[in-house]
Amino acid sequence: MVTHKPPIMIDPYTSIYFIPTTSPTNPQCIWISHDHIISHQKGSNNNTIIHFNNDQSFEIPISITSFMNQLSRTARLRIRFQQNIERMEMYPKRSTRSYTDQAAEFNNTYRTKKKK
Repeated sequence: MVTHKPPIMIDPYTSIYFIPTTSPTNPQCIWISHDHIISHQKGSNNNTIIHFNNDQSFEIPISITSFMNQLSRTARLRIRFQQNIERMEMYPKRSTRSYTDQAAEFNNTYRTKKKK
């Protein structure tokens, strides 16, 4: 269970997952899109250089170890979400009718007629 710096899922269907560089409550926190990261390497002063798919690179104030942990956490979140979707698709879809409609149909079908 992740209790510190959890990644967030904005839209799993379009692969929008973000990684925080520090605690999200810290005003210095930088959010990085997981899907746009191409590579990373150790930078100076315990920073990490991140290369993005738009040919830009930035040196971010996060240690390489912490960044790699964040990448791993986000990848696990993506995999678990996809596995849950696949598992749910194995089951038949539920009726979209309301419980009130279903109860009314049940009563009409199984109602016993009163004797006069």
